[in-house]
Amino acid sequence: MKHELKNAYIYLNVLMKIDENQIIHGNVNLLVQVVNNMISNAIQAYDGKHDQNIQLEISKDSGNVIFSVTDFAGGLPKEVQNRLFKEMVTTKGKKWYRTWIIYVLFKYQSTFWWRYYI
Repeated sequence: MKHELKNAYIYLNVLMKIDENQIIHGNVNLLVQVVNNMISNAIQAYDGKHDQNIQLEISKDSGNVIFSVTDFAGGLPKEVQNRLFKEMVTTKGKKWYRTWIIYVLFKYQSTFWWRYYI
């Protein structure tokens, strides 16, 4: 991931809002894959634009650890927003991605959502 960020001239800002000794139960490899995919998608959202920022925030809410990846690239088109999580949809032409991430999240009783800020 460091190499991908460096090649794209993108800065990753990490905000740790939990105790660094927090224990998270589950498959660490799958967690790393999901977070890496979210960061990779955020990098691609900038479409080659350099000197941009991505924020990774790790926080806790009601006993749950929240991993939030935010880019500031302008958001998803309305037609994609309306279909996201309702059907097999992607902005990159790979239909397997959503199935895989939903499988991981359901397997580990996790929740995945997106927010669009203007």
